[in-house]
Amino acid sequence: MMQGMEGLSRVRVTEQRFVLDDEALRDLRDLGDRLAGARVGLDLGSGWERGVPSGWLRALLEDWRDFATDALQLRFDRLRQLRADVHGHGLHLVHVQGQGPNPLPLLLTHGWPGSFLEYSRLVPLLSDPGEHGPDPADAFTVIVPSLPGYGFSDLRPASARWTDRTRGRAPVARADERGAGL
Repeated sequence: MMQGMEGLSRVRVTEQRFVLDDEALRDLRDLGDRLAGARVGLDLGSGWERGVPSGWLRALLEDWRDFATDALQLRFDRLRQLRADVHGHGLHLVHVQGQGPNPLPLLLTHGWPGSFLEYSRLVPLLSDPGEHGPDPADAFTVIVPSLPGYGFSDLRPASARWTDRTRGRAPVARADERGAGL
C-alpha cells in the first residue's frame, strides 16, 4: 500500500452510465449560441508571433458551434465507466479489461485541461489488440481516471483527508491495491 493511502480498501466502486442530461445539453447549446456571436479580429501579422491567426480561430469556433452531442454520448457508451467513492469523494474512471492471455494493468491519466475522452480511441487498441491486428498477448487492462474536478469526478472532496498529494496518488494506489481488477 502506498504511503498516505491507508484505508482505500473501503472504497466503494459501482458501474455507472454517464449521460449528457438536459442541463448539460442546454449548456452546450448556450455555448454554441454565444460562440456564434463571437467577433474575430484581424490578423496582426503572419503566423502566431502576434496572436492567434483569425482563420484558425474561426475554424475552432465553427467546430465548437457544430459540436455533435450524440456522437459524444456514443463515445461515453463505448467505454466501461465506474464511479468510486474514496473517502467521500466521487471519482469517475474508465476500466476496460484486457482481452489477452495475461493483460498488464495500464493507468492512463489526462492533463489540464483534458479528460478521459482523450483516450477513447486508444483504449480499445490497448485492451483488445487481437481485434485490431497485433498479438493478443500484448493486451492491457486499461484504467483511465477522471482527475478530481474534471469530467465526471467530483469537484471538491467531502473530506479534509484529501490533499494534492492524495489526489495524485489515489488512482495509482487503487489500481495497485486491486491488481487493476476493479
